[in-house]
Amino acid sequence: MSSIRRNAWAIRVATIAWLSTAAAGVGVEVDTETLNRLLAAVATNRFDVDLGAGNIVTVELHDLRVTGLAPAATAKERDAILTSVTLVAPQLGLRIPLRPRVVVGVVKEDGASLLELRFEDTGLAVPLVGQINFARLAPPLRFPADNAWVIAGANGDVPVTSRLARIEMGRDTIRFEFDVDVP
Repeated sequence: MSSIRRNAWAIRVATIAWLSTAAAGVGVEVDTETLNRLLAAVATNRFDVDLGAGNIVTVELHDLRVTGLAPAATAKERDAILTSVTLVAPQLGLRIPLRPRVVVGVVKEDGASLLELRFEDTGLAVPLVGQINFARLAPPLRFPADNAWVIAGANGDVPVTSRLARIEMGRDTIRFEFDVDVP
């Protein structure tokens, strides 16, 4: 047996043994560069804003980038991702650079865990209109965070499910904590 196969087998056995504990969990740490790649792959880059009376404007988010992480300093604050983005509204001829904070959280919906990214209040100066709160225009970004998979075990397939339970923000990384269930 090659060393790669032996190592893969050992990892599978260790994973099954580890997952067999009563209160299993797993944490995944993501740095800002990885978070940038994830956001580029999953975040919406456009949404419609209803201005009333049947007037709908398409807003585009260009060059969304994570510029830093801001862990909450007090219990009243919320962890946030610092970002930069260019807001474009082609129908209005607007192109406005912004640096909004994005609040990170876990929400439950229909029994499932969702990772939620919500823009905090951000003033947006629009010519001829004045100050607009960008956070009220932008919908929260929500991503399913529960997962199910099967590990091929020595005695058959082992179903495994995970649910996003909490998020811990550091200065350089975000740690996503998942509860893991194995029957």
